[in-house]
Amino acid sequence: MPHPFCWPRAAMPASPSRRALLLAYCVPPHPSVASHRPEGLYRWLPEYGWETTVIAPEREGTPDGIIQTPDPSWFRRMESASLTREVTRTRPGPLGMLMKHTKRFLRRFPRWHDEFAAWSNSILARAIEEGRRRGVGLVWATCNPFSLAPVAMAVARALEVPCVLDLRDPLPENLLYTRGPDHWFYRALAQAQAVTLATTSCDTSMLRQVWGARPVSPILSGMWRADPVPAQPSDRFTILHAGILYGGERDPGPLLRAAALLSKESDDFRAHARIQLVGADSDAVRRHPDYPSVADVCELVGQTPHSEVHAMMAAASALLILMGEEWYLRDAVPAKLYDYLPFEAPILAVGGEQGVLAHLLTWSGAGTWATKPEAIADFLRAYFHRWQADGVVRVHRRREALDYLTQRRMAAEFSEVFNATVEHRPIACHSTAPWERE
Repeated sequence: MPHPFCWPRAAMPASPSRRALLLAYCVPPHPSVASHRPEGLYRWLPEYGWETTVIAPEREGTPDGIIQTPDPSWFRRMESASLTREVTRTRPGPLGMLMKHTKRFLRRFPRWHDEFAAWSNSILARAIEEGRRRGVGLVWATCNPFSLAPVAMAVARALEVPCVLDLRDPLPENLLYTRGPDHWFYRALAQAQAVTLATTSCDTSMLRQVWGARPVSPILSGMWRADPVPAQPSDRFTILHAGILYGGERDPGPLLRAAALLSKESDDFRAHARIQLVGADSDAVRRHPDYPSVADVCELVGQTPHSEVHAMMAAASALLILMGEEWYLRDAVPAKLYDYLPFEAPILAVGGEQGVLAHLLTWSGAGTWATKPEAIADFLRAYFHRWQADGVVRVHRRREALDYLTQRRMAAEFSEVFNATVEHRPIACHSTAPWERE
């Protein structure tokens, strides 16, 4: 990229004296891990001088204090329906392809933008009203949904306050390969006063084209579970993946081939090791060409209550992050990392590119990244021997890294971006990533 990143310095704690309006589609109790990024802000920003007003869609169980608005996004409701989700994620066939192509077609229409756009557009008047009533000094929106970007800018213009746009996810295909800076999303991006990224892989040449030489600030998300979780002894060596595979886009192939290698060399491994895949579409692994040779060491578990998954993670001997070859999975920092870090088992990231996730695993001491079956087998073999000796696998996490990878630090860095934006000064920042500062 043509310009270096500006890694914000954490702001100092302060009494709340400023107000921010936060726009987010996913906030608790939304089941997506995407909800934890805005959750961390409205939980911790007040400690760094910012009171928050949050606007989100109506959902049963939403915490008090969050302003809820009706969600008229019919396409999104259809896509989220249990039957449709099962068909499109676990059996990607005609219906899945039809919905995928339908979304791409609809995104060509200016007012549609994405499958969340009906909700994004519907909150404009309410956001302006609440912003004026509460005297907010800044508007923040996190994208996805990307249709929130022009709405957030319109709100900020009406309130005559600055706007900060946060790219939580890598850009979808229709924005990555678009017609240029006149596109509705990039117009909004160019007008914002600051842009933050949940990971450096959200950066693109088009973003830099419209943003120019101004700093782009990566702000990594953080753990939402503050206390460490002790490892629990187990009578088997469990390699656990807890999460959606998105119809195979998160590829278990290298792991399955590594398990095949270990099963051939060790009867003990075949007898005592289990690959446990937990999620709504885990059954899709049965169709993988490498599955039959290791079917006896695989356990495919459907959607499971989080309290039970928590116990599974505590008893696991290795925690698995599956990447993929799709451009948005190759160098992502998945929220699963922050879910796993409080536990003691080693973390193995498989596939994709040796990017930020690999650096974070090495820096924290929590695990490693690998893509070749032989390297994966070496990792699992070493910890299998440790489990045979002790009945449990524990890996020490580096305290400095764990302190950094928290929601509280995330909020402190956002506070510095917010402060600099409203004070019309440069963001106080580091020129290097935290793992490069030693």
